Amino acid sequence: SLTVAGDGPLRELVERAQRRSASLSYVGHVAETAPLMSTHDLLIAPSRWEVSALVPSEALACGVPVITSSIPENRIYDQTPAVEFCSPDDPGALAKTIINTVEDLQRFPERHPQLRRAARRFAEEAVDQVRSMTRLLVVLERLVGQ
Repeated sequence: SLTVAGDGPLRELVERAQRRSASLSYVGHVAETAPLMSTHDLLIAPSRWEVSALVPSEALACGVPVITSSIPENRIYDQTPAVEFCSPDDPGALAKTIINTVEDLQRFPERHPQLRRAARRFAEEAVDQVRSMTRLLVVLERLVGQ
């Protein structure tokens, strides 16, 4: 099953897909993501750009492995096996990465708890919220100053 969270210009597309598939659930905007994330096996965050890659960090903190885009802001995740990367502009590559990851987890079920532990450990050791917020504030200050 697949849960899609968030709201934006693709909402109508996701709602149509939900009507066609019993295995897709659209929950819209979620203010507190941790309870939702922790009940899932994998987070897929195929952003083309990010100021601060908060969503993958939240998933890792919940012990959830991630598939995300190979954009500069996500390079911090190069250091953990709990993250797989895909091209931000290639939906076919994203689909292939998702399929390969899910098949790998089905073939080797013992790997999933290992990835969950690696995700959590990485979040505890490498994700620095103060640094991320500082970078975000710098970007916002530049925008306001324009």
